[in-house]
Amino acid sequence: MVDDYAHLPEEIEATLQAIRSGWEKRRVVAIFQPHRYSRTQAIGDEFGKAFHLADTVVVTPIYPAYEHPIPGVSSQGIVRAITRSTGAQPYLIHDKEKVVSFLKRYIEPGDFIISFGAGDIWTVTEELSCFLTEGSFCLA
Repeated sequence: MVDDYAHLPEEIEATLQAIRSGWEKRRVVAIFQPHRYSRTQAIGDEFGKAFHLADTVVVTPIYPAYEHPIPGVSSQGIVRAITRSTGAQPYLIHDKEKVVSFLKRYIEPGDFIISFGAGDIWTVTEELSCFLTEGSFCLA
């Protein structure tokens, strides 16, 4: 399990290539929190192909980083881009606690789990890591 600050398509793709080069037979489960509405609007479609080496991509709502929402810009556009451009199975989950709950049921032994984003998505990876190592939630 890895948490990666990568939040641009080329960074995500490079990381996934590195994972595949070392763990080619593992299922790769990526968790992605898009960063900023303006960035999602400008390059949202590019995230589609960036995830082509993942098996599963869990997408969360956009981390605004002090930006106001832009009408018509949402994580749903990234999910559509992933569906169009990859064979990865995308899931749009609107709440980080629900992401953890979903992953607890979804992941299997041997999966490579990685979160991507410049926001607070690291909390999902930390919570899941605690669950996997201790068998229970460890954050309040």
